[in-house]
Amino acid sequence: MHWSEEASVRHQRSFSWYDRHVEGLPPVSGDDQYIRFGEPGLHGFIRWVGELLSIKTPELRRQTIVAAMYGTWIKNEREARKFVAQHQT
Repeated sequence: MHWSEEASVRHQRSFSWYDRHVEGLPPVSGDDQYIRFGEPGLHGFIRWVGELLSIKTPELRRQTIVAAMYGTWIKNEREARKFVAQHQT
């Protein structure tokens, strides 16, 4: 599996976690969980997270962290970018 495909699958798990635990939506299973990749707004988030993640940022790879970043992003993209930029070391 190519790195970007692997990262996308990992991010999908984070989106599903966010939907279940934050939004209270019922879990989706099987191939239905990948329907989200068709959402245009999601592509910008995936590209942004891809720019942030590196071997030097393993703490950002945790499912709950990516879910929190996603939740912030969908509420206010500009503020999400600003917050992360202020807290990067």
